[in-house]
Amino acid sequence: MSSQNSNAANPNPGPKDDVDAARDDVASAAEHTKRAAEETAAQVKHAAEHMAEDAKDATMEEAREAKSAGANSASRVAEELDRAASNCREDDVWAQKLLAEGASSLRTASHYLSGNRVEDLLRDGESFARKNPAAYLGASVAAGFLLARLGKTATARAVGDTPTQNTTHPAS
Repeated sequence: MSSQNSNAANPNPGPKDDVDAARDDVASAAEHTKRAAEETAAQVKHAAEHMAEDAKDATMEEAREAKSAGANSASRVAEELDRAASNCREDDVWAQKLLAEGASSLRTASHYLSGNRVEDLLRDGESFARKNPAAYLGASVAAGFLLARLGKTATARAVGDTPTQNTTHPAS
């Protein structure tokens, strides 16, 4: 009888067989863990993509609403400028012309906003920024100052102050 036959007939495996079995168990557990991790990563990736898509949709809807509100506001201000121009005295021709040109520009902006999709406006803005970076930066800074000023005015009105009032009181 060979030694191999005696091992097959031996019901109690030796330490080498125990190590091989443990190694197989570890390899199997590692493979199972790897598959579970890959499945979990795929689920997390899918959930993140879904959340990003939902956030994009919500942002685009807000942008559409803001675009519509901006177009309506520009149109209303243009009407007000037209009324102001028609109420100017005859000797204030320069003021009439300035107000009328402002109204015309605002009407053009209103039509542009109304007539384009948000995606088109974004594309046009990106194109302008690439072609005219200095003008884009200047316009961004000016818009920032304007928004800060409007915010300051709105905040002051909300608390009952006028923007020119000094809200700090020196200590006596």
